Amino acid sequence: MKLRYGAELDLQDCNKGALLKGIAGLVYETAEGVLPFAYATADGEPGFNAAMTGAYRGSEGMIPQGIEMTREGARLLYFSEDEGLEAAVEIEFEAEGVFRQRVHIKNVGQKTVELTMLSCFLPLFSYRAPLDQQDFELLYCTQTWYGEGQWHVVRPEEVGLFDCGGPPPTASFEIAGLSSQTTSRFFPHLMLRDKRRKRTFFCELEPTGSWMMNLGLRRNWWKEEGCLTLLSGSAEDRTLGFCHALRPGESYTSADCLYGAAEGGPDQALRAITRARRRRRRRSGRPLLIFNDYMNCLWADPDSQTCLSLAALAAKVGADAYVMDSGWFARRGEDWSLHLGEWGTDSDRFEEGLGGFFRKIREMGLVPGVWFEIEVCNSEVAERFPADWFVCSRGVKVGGKARKFFNFTNPKVRTYLTEKIEALLRMGVRVIKNDYNDSYSARGEEAFRMQENFRAFFEFFESLYRRYPDLVVENCGSGAMRSDGQMLNHFALQSVSDQDDYRLYPSIVKGSLMNVLPEQLGIWCMPHPVHCSGRDLNAGTEEKDLIAFNFVSALAGTPYLSGRLDLLSEEGLKLVAAGVALAKNLAGFVRTAYPELMGFSPLSERGWEAMALADERGEEKLLYFWRLQGEENFSLPVGEGTVEQLFPPEPVRWEAGKGKLNVWLERPFTAVLFRWKGKGREGR
Repeated sequence: MKLRYGAELDLQDCNKGALLKGIAGLVYETAEGVLPFAYATADGEPGFNAAMTGAYRGSEGMIPQGIEMTREGARLLYFSEDEGLEAAVEIEFEAEGVFRQRVHIKNVGQKTVELTMLSCFLPLFSYRAPLDQQDFELLYCTQTWYGEGQWHVVRPEEVGLFDCGGPPPTASFEIAGLSSQTTSRFFPHLMLRDKRRKRTFFCELEPTGSWMMNLGLRRNWWKEEGCLTLLSGSAEDRTLGFCHALRPGESYTSADCLYGAAEGGPDQALRAITRARRRRRRRSGRPLLIFNDYMNCLWADPDSQTCLSLAALAAKVGADAYVMDSGWFARRGEDWSLHLGEWGTDSDRFEEGLGGFFRKIREMGLVPGVWFEIEVCNSEVAERFPADWFVCSRGVKVGGKARKFFNFTNPKVRTYLTEKIEALLRMGVRVIKNDYNDSYSARGEEAFRMQENFRAFFEFFESLYRRYPDLVVENCGSGAMRSDGQMLNHFALQSVSDQDDYRLYPSIVKGSLMNVLPEQLGIWCMPHPVHCSGRDLNAGTEEKDLIAFNFVSALAGTPYLSGRLDLLSEEGLKLVAAGVALAKNLAGFVRTAYPELMGFSPLSERGWEAMALADERGEEKLLYFWRLQGEENFSLPVGEGTVEQLFPPEPVRWEAGKGKLNVWLERPFTAVLFRWKGKGREGR
């Protein structure tokens, strides 16, 4: 049986699950008793050993039933005789070499089944035991507050994956998000480079709530051929504690899994997945260059006079919008976190009233915006509302003293919060920064309810978009602590980080571009940072160097302008205006460009950093260079072509020739941006 939809899928002897080949150039070789594409367990039966790699259920488990063809993909059908479960695996062609997969499971039996695992299951690459460690590289991403996008490139054995050729391997490597801040520890994206075939496999999970991805080795006794396998999903009991009572006639759908393979290395794989992400990710119709008054600026202490002064300068340098961050709803001198969930509009911070303040912002030609943390409520404020307005565990509201979590499955909650937001939208607000500064975990049936709450939250904002199509919402969660692909299907912008030291941004920006579209990645640009601790980030740095470093970082995505513009010199303001004008000029290119990251380096790196954004054919590239504390000179292979310096306007020393670009930056913590034009992949 053959199916063709962008790539070829061969199904030979489907009822035995013997051989599947061809999706995105991958070779699926299933060992005896292993079912590709999906895996489910019920009523606590583990179905795998402690390493989650072996003991898959065979013919007594999910039995392949056949295939249904659709316009864009296929549905693979399975049935469980034991539990009365029926599964359908949807595979959609997303872009060249990229597929989207989800699994639907339905209880067609007569009794309630405790669903304990529903996972996308993918056999990846075959290997011959013993596993040659030099054949593969694993890439995974760690995340932490102030240190997002930290990618690691390791041999399989460095994370415990090895097969010495004796008994079957039981090793596995797992990453997981264990709370509602889904990306606070890891990002749900793995790459596996097969050096033998010069091919890189990638898989990104788009979770609803907590999630896990488990990479393991599979080989039967006395066999030489093994297979690397990947389990991923949001429904899993051992790590996530998930279980859900699936009653007769009820269904459950897994998280989406975006996967495929590309010829070449990580940059080629990133190009493929970037193309696929653009098919579904929400992007604002008109890109806005936003000034936000939080980072190294007002630090959540706004008032009318200060904000209007900053807004006037933001308008002068060419910003499109002014977003007032947290604190706008609290009275002077009060702890603003005490009023989360109230969202009052009568603060004494604004002599002309909040509506009058926004009117003045609009008169400057700026789009008004405000900060929210719409999903939480201060504990004392929460006492005014019924308990079913909140996420509860064993009857107790979930959260700490500062924050309890609203239950978006309750229509009264959605109505209440819609009214709070619409009060500001009627004043002209069209940009919302939605933050998420705390998290909660859930086990058992509560893990299922977390997923339901997430889905209701997404629909809450989708309903706002339908009524206010010009609304732009930034997703923030203490920086990027909740920046997974499912979130970015619903929000146009994503904060890159809460890191307030601009000198650490190159590592964060490069790693984050593996996970977030360039046009969605909001990067802080702080031409004159004033740190909340009093630490002087300007010391020992010339104003022009500081501005250039900030803009080169921010021009790799969508700049969020901030910092104390009112403390800049007139020359500094002119340089900021030049950076803003360039950002607007490059916005169209960035919205269609592909990152070329040229490897990764940690936050501790103190040499040089470089990367590129390239067009579809590779005929035009933006080349980014940062000197941290390395030598004055850096050389980068770029191919034959023409080079021009874009920023800063003041020339730096550089020379191009013989396919290389050599750059000299005299002082530490300086940066420069070039445009290269030449023959791309098609013309080489």
